[in-house]
Amino acid sequence: QRPVKSDKISKAVREMSKRRGENYWTQFKLILWRSWASNVREAQFVKVQLGQAIVIGLMMGLVFLNATDEASGARTQNVTGLIFFLTTNLTFLALFPIVQTIPLELPVLIRDRDNRMYKVWVYFLSKTLAGIPLDLLIDVVYISISYWMTGLRADAGSFFTVLGIGFLISITGQSMGYLFSAIALNSVPLALAIAIPGTIPFLIFSGLLINLDSTPPYFIWAESLSWARWAFEAIMITEFKGQILDDCSSQGNSSSGSGACFNTGEEVLANLAFGNDQATVEKDIGILLLLAVCFRMAGYFILVLRLRYLKR
Repeated sequence: QRPVKSDKISKAVREMSKRRGENYWTQFKLILWRSWASNVREAQFVKVQLGQAIVIGLMMGLVFLNATDEASGARTQNVTGLIFFLTTNLTFLALFPIVQTIPLELPVLIRDRDNRMYKVWVYFLSKTLAGIPLDLLIDVVYISISYWMTGLRADAGSFFTVLGIGFLISITGQSMGYLFSAIALNSVPLALAIAIPGTIPFLIFSGLLINLDSTPPYFIWAESLSWARWAFEAIMITEFKGQILDDCSSQGNSSSGSGACFNTGEEVLANLAFGNDQATVEKDIGILLLLAVCFRMAGYFILVLRLRYLKR
């Protein structure tokens, strides 16, 4: 993203900043508008993001087109892989457009801060809110395509639950993007370099690649901070709760590839050490929201500290 130069907005913010304190709300509205205008004017960038969502959604739909057919003994493995891929891809779709933001906009941010045009929190909160509409649009497009093409649970309640969880995954992915962006501060290559190794460990502890009961004690913290773990569990419960499966009609089919078979969705969830009720889904959603806020706040405080260091 390239910073938008708006003399009118900058002049208005500068005038309002002369009466600091009581005009924070006005500064916020102006910077929010500038951030929104920046997103809107980057029409090519928006088209690319939507194009990515459509192409990946269609690719995912074609790969898993018949994978959720109940007549297939491999259904459990296929659906589990599908949900994990959905969780992972939503994370990266949200993270990578954000991770370059602060390094690219740093010169403007430093200039405006030094001119006392607005506070850093005004800038950060504005950037956070301005990106929500586009992010929601991308999630709706991507999840709508992949959900219905792959034949996941065909009822509106389950679809909107997955859509809501997907949006929280994206918000958390954005939060991680701002965190890595703040750490890198003035280097786009550094931000991109730390994004993948900084994200992968949290995806490992989603509950699929290693069973939750097998997590080493010294990595419990990573499991607890893994948004993929809570999102994956919530979507798995939404899909498998109350399902009657026919995996045992074919030999050697399982979600883990171990040769086990499952007669019910609850058996699948128990095999992954997941819960199986609505209360667990609500808990997972609450934790996802908490992680999104905490990672976002961590990014803000790191940005403030880095800027203070630069000022010295």
